[in-house]
This record gives sequence, structure tokens and C-alpha cells, in this order.
Amino acid sequence: MRFSFSMLDKYMSCPLKAKFHYFDRLPGKQNAAASFGSCVHAALELYNKTGNAAEAEERFVDYWTNPDKLGVVPEIWPRNTSFGSYMTRGLDCIRDFATKDKWEQREVLATEHKFEVPIGDHTLSGFVDLLDIKKGKSGKPILRIIDMKTNTSAPNLQNLKLNVQ
Repeated sequence: MRFSFSMLDKYMSCPLKAKFHYFDRLPGKQNAAASFGSCVHAALELYNKTGNAAEAEERFVDYWTNPDKLGVVPEIWPRNTSFGSYMTRGLDCIRDFATKDKWEQREVLATEHKFEVPIGDHTLSGFVDLLDIKKGKSGKPILRIIDMKTNTSAPNLQNLKLNVQ
């Protein structure tokens, strides 16, 4: 059987929800927060491939205003969110990432890299948002495996210990 981190995460939060989604394949509603994350990821993937922040911002605006291009049209909106608030936040995410990145000497190896890890009779699969190499403090190269998140707040140490990703 094939498992993904998303499947395991959903199962840990609610086994019945995971069953309905992954095994019974019941349709769900597209959440605006998930749509927003998909649009930001697509824009940052372009940035990581090209280094062009302005083009990444344009890509985000295009996808956020035309989410059907990615198949992520929002059907439900979390409380205290709006089209405009997500637009501002998305552009801020891209600008912040690009600003921090311009000071780093790195080599991008891959974006949206698919992986599979056999574990007995099962396979753990997923995608890594970004693989790159940068020099560490000692000057030696470090391989970084980056999973980008667009949550409203940074996770604390306790949440990270419980997060399968």
C-alpha cells in the first residue's frame, strides 16, 4: 500500500476523515487556504527555477485571480479571510522569500521533487518542495530538503514533534 505524509497527517487528526478522503474517495470542498497554498507554491517553484521574483509575483497574481488554471477554485473560506487578504499575504510571502534568498549562495537541485521510500510491504511517497545545496558555517556544502508552508503562524517545537512531515 502507498502512503503519503498528507495521508498520515490527515489520519492522525481524524481517521474517519482520512478514510472518507483517501479510501472512499468522497468529494470534499476546496478550502481557500489550500487554494492559496497551491498558488504560492506554484509561484515559488517558478522563482526557485528562474530567480525572477517579479515573474513569480505575476504568476501568483495570475493563479490567485484564475484558480481554475490550477484546479483549486475555493469553495469555502476560513473565518476572517478574503480574496484581498490572501492576495496581499501571497505577494508578501514571495517578496520575503526572495529577499532572504538573495543573500544566500545556493544551488537549486530540484523543485517539486517526487520521492518514494519502500518500508516493508508499503511505500511512503510524496513531493519535496525544494532541494538545494548551500555552504554551511564551516564552508562545507549542506543539502537542504525544504517543505514550504503557508500557515498563518509558525509551528512551535511541540507541534513539530507531532508532525509526520
